[in-house]
Amino acid sequence: WQLSTATAINLSAAGVGLIAASAPEVGRRVALRFYGRGPNPFGGYRARVAHAAPLADGRALVGCEFERPLTADELEALLS
Repeated sequence: WQLSTATAINLSAAGVGLIAASAPEVGRRVALRFYGRGPNPFGGYRARVAHAAPLADGRALVGCEFERPLTADELEALLS
């Protein structure tokens, strides 16, 4: 499974919820990079797919757990 683009719908220090074009295998390790309004000075993040469920429109709801929790500074930068 290769995710080229997804939309983050929620974000916490522990993980992120995504809407993706397809569902990856639960347990799969993924690399995430966030793009938004501001710069992301922290680079990419490693995570594990915790759950994935199909949506009615053919896309998937994907929950990822970060390999290590985000720091307060990382979370603030990503949410701004």
